[in-house]
Amino acid sequence: SGESLDNHFFQFPLLGELRSMVPITEVLQLIGWQCHGSAERATQRGAFPLHQSSSTKSTSFTVNTGKQVYCCHRCGSQGNALDF
Repeated sequence: SGESLDNHFFQFPLLGELRSMVPITEVLQLIGWQCHGSAERATQRGAFPLHQSSSTKSTSFTVNTGKQVYCCHRCGSQGNALDF
């Protein structure tokens, strides 16, 4: 179907509520991810924690704390805290 995952996701109120309660930054901190630059910014950058060969200088991974989503510009992986 042409329906986006977000539209499908919010058909389940409990999942939508859970998603709003789990900040993506807390999930990333649990696995030891560190952003490059200010952690106070709405958009944080760093190395994608799931790439085995990521160097600490690579900033292909972006986290938007306002929207609570992530995206790796290297491999195209994207989602939210529950998808991670």
